[in-house]
Amino acid sequence: MLALVHGASAVQVWERGTWRTLTPLAASAPLRLQHLASSADGSQIAAYGVDSASPERGLVVVLDVAAGRELARWSPRRTPISAVAFLARTRCIATGDEDGHLEVWQLGASATAAAPSRLAAVDLRGGQGPFGRRITGLAFSPAGDRLVAGLGLDGDVVVIFDVTASR
Repeated sequence: MLALVHGASAVQVWERGTWRTLTPLAASAPLRLQHLASSADGSQIAAYGVDSASPERGLVVVLDVAAGRELARWSPRRTPISAVAFLARTRCIATGDEDGHLEVWQLGASATAAAPSRLAAVDLRGGQGPFGRRITGLAFSPAGDRLVAGLGLDGDVVVIFDVTASR
């Protein structure tokens, strides 16, 4: 397991237990990082940020902690992303945006940087006000059979999805 703190364009990683500082991870292009998620085993980190060269372009990157390199990079269909989560023991990542769109992505099996395929998309819009259905948090259950999405500006609505049927 790892503890994570993100800076303007890099992710600082500490080893749990020893709290030894590992080499900071950075995407292949400068990003203003906004959201992070770690895989269950701590070997990978997913981060969402805004491309410093094109501020209107949001990117999700997946970083390999041990190798210190980028494994995948893609521009989600909808931005800005407001939450990311890894599905335990798989190569799936969920992203949620400020307009209530939830997407689940499957990373490729190869270790080369490539865009993932989209497995599922759900529209959770419909709340009152501009932030009525903003996805403010995402988490997979430890068993990996449920995805929990917090909605609304205060996370006052929770939706739980059974993800076993879609695998």
